[in-house]
Amino acid sequence: MKAWISRSLNRKLVFVLSGATIFVSMIFLFLFLALYQAQLRNEISQASSSVNELLQASLENAMLKRDIPGLAGIVQRLGQLDGIDQVMILDPRGEVRFSSDSSLLGHVFDMDSEEICNNCLDTGSAGESTAFMMNERGVEVLRSINPVQNREPCQVCHGAMTSNPVNGILFVDYSATSLRQQAMLMSTLLLFAGFLVLLLLASIVWWGQRQLVLSPIRKLKTATTRISGGHLDERVNLKGEDEFSELGRSFDDMAVALESHVRTLQENEHYLQALINAMPDGVLVIDEEFRILNANDAYCRMTGYALDEVVGSHCFRCNHGRESPCPPTMQTCPVAELAPDKNEIKCLQTFETKNGDECTVEITASSFDVKIGGEKRRLTVESIRNMAEMVRFSQEQRLSGLGLLASGVAHEIHNPLASIRLAIQSSIRRMKQAGGNEDLLQDLKLVDSEIDRCVSITERLLKLSKHPDTRLQPIDAHVALKETLSLVGYESESTGIELVIHPRASDPVILADDSELRMLILNLVQNAFHAMPGGGKLEVSTDNENDAFNLRVRDSGVGICDRDFAHLFEPFFSRRADSEQGTGLGLAICQSITERFGGTIQASNNPDGGACFHVMLPLAADQTES
Repeated sequence: MKAWISRSLNRKLVFVLSGATIFVSMIFLFLFLALYQAQLRNEISQASSSVNELLQASLENAMLKRDIPGLAGIVQRLGQLDGIDQVMILDPRGEVRFSSDSSLLGHVFDMDSEEICNNCLDTGSAGESTAFMMNERGVEVLRSINPVQNREPCQVCHGAMTSNPVNGILFVDYSATSLRQQAMLMSTLLLFAGFLVLLLLASIVWWGQRQLVLSPIRKLKTATTRISGGHLDERVNLKGEDEFSELGRSFDDMAVALESHVRTLQENEHYLQALINAMPDGVLVIDEEFRILNANDAYCRMTGYALDEVVGSHCFRCNHGRESPCPPTMQTCPVAELAPDKNEIKCLQTFETKNGDECTVEITASSFDVKIGGEKRRLTVESIRNMAEMVRFSQEQRLSGLGLLASGVAHEIHNPLASIRLAIQSSIRRMKQAGGNEDLLQDLKLVDSEIDRCVSITERLLKLSKHPDTRLQPIDAHVALKETLSLVGYESESTGIELVIHPRASDPVILADDSELRMLILNLVQNAFHAMPGGGKLEVSTDNENDAFNLRVRDSGVGICDRDFAHLFEPFFSRRADSEQGTGLGLAICQSITERFGGTIQASNNPDGGACFHVMLPLAADQTES
């Protein structure tokens, strides 16, 4: 009940008002009963005085006429009236001389009791008195006591008025039951009338407060709820000039200002989010509890998570798939490593994407202090660079450099060679027509064939440096392999490396990009050359196994250390046997190209020494069917 009332201002006001009205009504009811009883006693006292005057006259008449039975008859008839219990006349000594109840005749009252004032009888100044009491039969009555004054005609029998001021005392007992019933009836009527007044008053108050108080409050509550729910254009629009109307106008002004501030904050937030989304590298903002406060689109693309999955989550879960912070002995954590006196840190990490793949990244992190919710917080911002993207960019840069080189070769070598070739061919034709020296003719033909070979080499360079196509095309892998290996023939001879080719694959057509496939082969061969600084043997073999084109590049070099296998294809990892400092991008580019073609690349050590790189690429027919 209490909870039901407390949930409504209307019910609380009605409850308080009703309680106050009932309390005040009860006070007035008790006052009314007291006044009503006093009024009853006064009216009964007046009625008793009238009866006393009547009896006085009857007594005087009976005394003068000596008609005592007539007086007794009057008392008897008075006792039979409605509402009167009994009537008695006592002599000055307190003895009952006349009574409507004959059993009380001769009964003597104590004249010294509080009921009868003996002094009043002596002085003759007695007045009426009325009070509720129990009569001689144990019945509650309202007793009216009235002295019968001695008068001049009565002095013959009762003596002088100075010595006998009263001739007797008149007792009139009114039935208390009927009086109390009457009082109860009046009280009930009063209570019912009060209840009707209370109900009417409560209804009026309820309607008034509903219209004047609750309706504006309800509008304010509705507007507050809608504004908190995001409807910033909600307004109260209260009419009038009272306090609630002023409050409504102030609320609307506040809502306008709030809408303006919120929209400004939203615009700033969208601007900042668009700003970090425009960054090519991934961005994370992390608090001291490793919780991600913000991220950008580049990070989401890198890890495969949606933005709402990242924000609010922990960095160790999104970056490494862990349920607890990374152990500092296993991972360099920028959040843990950045001390107040250390503003920047750079490290390499391997992320685990949403689908379970691994991604090598370079993290550059710094920290800064900011107040959030009035509390000073230290945040860490991480710039995350995808090494695979760097490899792709490096590959594009490398291919672009080769393209410029090939373009220069085409202009500086290919065109002059073409002109010389035309001149030699023209000379050969003229010598044939003139029947020239046969030995000279053969020399010119040899020069022509060598020029063809030079032109062919420049064409292969052009194919190698061609910019990668976004669409994969059917490529004859053997053609690309042979033409690419022809470019390293001179290098193999000059470094003492025996180059052996075993093309066992039949019709090895794969879906690939020609220039990228040639770059893949070239990088694997050059990597093998670097592993044999003192010369050796390089075997390049192909076959069609497991419905795939298999390319194996075996060298007789120093092999691969066990500790290097885990980092072999990581960007910028380099450990060359010729003691030269490499870029560390060759094998990373090979892996990137292989994965783009839908294949795999693996490295192992040969039983008799050296290393072997095994590339598996799906055949074009299999990819078309799938």
